[in-house]
Amino acid sequence: MTNRKHGKCRLISFFAVTLFFIIYPFTSISAEGENEETYSIDLVQTAEVSKEIVDLDDKKVLTETYVAKDGDHIWQILRSREVFNKNRLGDILYALKKLNKSLDNMDMIHPGQKIVIPLIITPVPGRKPPENREDIETISITDLENPDLYTVMPGDSIIRILDKKFSMPESEFYNEYLDQLKKLNPGLTDLNTIYPGQKVRLPIYSPQIVRVKIKEETPEKGIDEEAIKLQNREKGEHLGRIFTLIGEEWLSQGKHYIPLNTGGQIDLNTETYPIISLRNGDKIIVDLYSTLPEKMADLIRSNWDSYRIIHIDKADDLTAVIDKAISACNYSRVYDKDESLVLEEGFRLEITADWIIRTVPEASDAETSIICLNLGEKGGKNTPVSIKKYLEGHGIRIIDYPEGETNEEVDKVIDPITLGSSINSVVEKILELAEQPYSLKRDIPLYRGEGSDFNLTIKADYSFNRKGKDYIIDMNGLEVEVITLLNEHGFSVLSLAGEAELLKAAGRVFDFMGEEWSDSGEGFYALPKEAQGNVRLIVPGIIYRDIKGRVNLFTFIRPIQEISGFLATNVDSIFIFSRPEEAEENERKDTGN
Repeated sequence: MTNRKHGKCRLISFFAVTLFFIIYPFTSISAEGENEETYSIDLVQTAEVSKEIVDLDDKKVLTETYVAKDGDHIWQILRSREVFNKNRLGDILYALKKLNKSLDNMDMIHPGQKIVIPLIITPVPGRKPPENREDIETISITDLENPDLYTVMPGDSIIRILDKKFSMPESEFYNEYLDQLKKLNPGLTDLNTIYPGQKVRLPIYSPQIVRVKIKEETPEKGIDEEAIKLQNREKGEHLGRIFTLIGEEWLSQGKHYIPLNTGGQIDLNTETYPIISLRNGDKIIVDLYSTLPEKMADLIRSNWDSYRIIHIDKADDLTAVIDKAISACNYSRVYDKDESLVLEEGFRLEITADWIIRTVPEASDAETSIICLNLGEKGGKNTPVSIKKYLEGHGIRIIDYPEGETNEEVDKVIDPITLGSSINSVVEKILELAEQPYSLKRDIPLYRGEGSDFNLTIKADYSFNRKGKDYIIDMNGLEVEVITLLNEHGFSVLSLAGEAELLKAAGRVFDFMGEEWSDSGEGFYALPKEAQGNVRLIVPGIIYRDIKGRVNLFTFIRPIQEISGFLATNVDSIFIFSRPEEAEENERKDTGN
């Protein structure tokens, strides 16, 4: 009875400390006794290839990379390395999640999967834990059915064992946990009576745990290894064609020899381990089937800084394979997925792609320094040829893979019509496109007195009747009183006197006539608007769809001949204004001043 009371006192004391950690689960303060010794363990750099020390928030973690075997599960792996004896369970599970980003479901691991195991976790003095460290999901202990098999030692009691192994509130110990303990040990009729050497199945318990119970999943059976091999070979063939298009060399036949500093050499069969030979001399070894031993890979890297290795897993799709390869190439810059490449030439070209790669530094003299790689579907649309050729002249190359149809009428050419800098030419062109008859300099009598003593007549620059209403476009500046009289006589008047901005004037004329138009700032897309790999051409101007359904572009920008094919797929006519300063410059040239 005394021992039981003593054990219970120790348990209550231990619960007080545990409660502190439940309230502040992520502080670096450790409990006294065993936990304090655990957290003072020094991390010593190990020479074993599979082990390394990593920084994780406010702690250093000695880790080991473990390759799962048939029948493995997480708890069994952790127990075999005595991880529970050296670290707090909450820290173990938190580290396990952080170190294994791809391990979405820890109930499901498969043979061959690489898992980073946190062996020893120790705080770094002076470092603070992250403020927003994610919470760990709480679950019932009845969900934890994978027991820990404990061998009773001399002097042990159930309470002492649980005091040593776990931290739990006393209420849970006497209720839920003991019930689960009895279920797992049907032969243990009296929990107060145990003897040295006896095996006791202890339910795994933590007041906070990162997931539900571990289930030993049966690994997939009957995997067609030959089919997987063929799939990976096909990924390699695509990768080879892509990097050949980029301009790098793809080696996939014969042997490749890598000399070692200590003498001897490594021979690689490039059919199994093809190589991307970069123009800067670096080489990327592509481990097509993830069969290159890690120690062999380390040996290559330790002898040659210019060699890098990527491993192709069966779960990798072509996008993931390309990502790995491009990352390994250490190009000058790889744009983020949401970044675009912008080229300003009076008009604006915005280029997006699945990958935008600056292969050489900006100061380089290389003819092509930027690659825009788009991964599409076989038979899909490609970027127009005229845009590709134009961009190549600026050191930008677009690669559409696989090559599909070009979205362009190659033979169609638009001859832009120059309207000059006269606002009258703008008005007349709009009236023509709207098929609106009009009169020039028409005399409009507004008031006639009795006899011939006086009358009031105004001269309208442009006048027309539209849908039963009379309209006047004034270019010279009618007085306000005259415009008021015209309005009283049923005339709608638009005064453009003093309007110097021709695009603004065009918009005002369209509005005056009740014609719909749009700003061309939305731009023209080379491919469907939602496509990721796309080119958008933005030409400052106005878009007007005339009565015949033809799309007309009014702009100041003279389209460059190289992109006329692309423009031809989007508009039918281009009308170019001259800016006033351009007209003055041309006049000076004509007069010789």
